[in-house]
Amino acid sequence: MIASFAGNADELWLLVVGYGVLGGFGLGLAYIVPIAMLQKWFPDRRGLITGLAVGGFGFGAVITSPVAQKLIDNNPEEPTRAFLPLGIAYLVLSFIGALSFVTRPRGTPCPDMSRPPPAGWLTAGGRSRGRRHPGDLQRSRTVVWAAVSDYTGRMVAFVGMLGLRGVCLLLLPHAGNAILFFILAAVIYLCYGGGFGTMPATAGDYFGIKNAGAIYGLMIIGWSLGGVVGPLIAAAVIGEDENYGAAYTTLGVIALAAVLLPLITKPPRTRQSADEGAVSEKSVA
Repeated sequence: MIASFAGNADELWLLVVGYGVLGGFGLGLAYIVPIAMLQKWFPDRRGLITGLAVGGFGFGAVITSPVAQKLIDNNPEEPTRAFLPLGIAYLVLSFIGALSFVTRPRGTPCPDMSRPPPAGWLTAGGRSRGRRHPGDLQRSRTVVWAAVSDYTGRMVAFVGMLGLRGVCLLLLPHAGNAILFFILAAVIYLCYGGGFGTMPATAGDYFGIKNAGAIYGLMIIGWSLGGVVGPLIAAAVIGEDENYGAAYTTLGVIALAAVLLPLITKPPRTRQSADEGAVSEKSVA
């Protein structure tokens, strides 16, 4: 809402403070807090539940983007005015959602994740009463790998994600038609979103559920730094010759080299309970 008052270049600081600083802090709190809380409710299915939560977070962009574009089109001379109704909506919805947050008391049985949802509920695959919904890939890409990691182990899942992403990035410049390009891009996005769904559960496994939120916040900072460095590397490789193939190849090699990281990553110490972190080798393998 503060950013909506930035009407000209002299008021750029309002946009930076409102949308950048305060918005960034708010986004982090609204994103990490529920994910950390959900792991306490479902300690035995941390990958699946955090994947569902992150998928829902990502699906918000599917709804918000066209609304924001419509608001901007209504007042193209002052596009920052779109922040005011969006800010009010976020405030109201966040307040209503926060009222439902309840931390699982010690000794409370965990909900049974094996039972099917009631008829009409929107499930991980994006089905409701047999219908497909827009944005299924956006949601499912974070859920698939996260759920798989509950069975294969987090590090095995990360090896799969990084390996597949690296191979697809190497093949992408050589795609001979649009269909193959789309398939390779879809796999890359599936692995990209899968990392977001699996990282919160990994933080809980390695550092305990009570520390998962803080650790995941640090992991997101690392991802943010990658979002700054990665495009700079790609731009330098592309150069004036617009050699996008070289950029894809470079990023593919980096992804394949990163496969080594999950293989050498070990938990800091042995956990004795689910609240402290993973208690089996499979969860962190």
